[in-house]
Amino acid sequence: MSERAHGTEHEAPGEWQKLAFLAAVSGGLGLLSLVADQFGDAGRVWALILIAGSCVAGGWDAAIDGWAALRERRIDVHLLMIVVAVGAWIVASECNFGGSDTVMRLSALGVSVRFVTLRLTLDTIHRYNLRLRKRKLSCHGNVSDDA
Repeated sequence: MSERAHGTEHEAPGEWQKLAFLAAVSGGLGLLSLVADQFGDAGRVWALILIAGSCVAGGWDAAIDGWAALRERRIDVHLLMIVVAVGAWIVASECNFGGSDTVMRLSALGVSVRFVTLRLTLDTIHRYNLRLRKRKLSCHGNVSDDA
């Protein structure tokens, strides 16, 4: 899997906020497409445009990671996710385009949740390490607290 997506030492500041924003945009566009679809034939055109925007927003980060994996000639979970989403889009286009936008939104949400969880875990480990550093063993084996 790509270092950009999974390596915490290379994580860009605000990465999870960007992913959460993209997931929210994807969800909002998906909901708007449901509303637009209720307005007959003209609404269906807008619904298709909104769903396409939803898929782009939801799959943007995965597409970047998938492209990086493809250039390195390896298969990545992000690459597979994009292939599945495009396949779902093609299959669902005959059935009122019902599933591909959901795949993209859920995957974007999953990535956002992963980054939030990772950040919380790293913060907890950091606080724990700080507490351990405050408690040092003296030469005699006694535990002392340095303030």
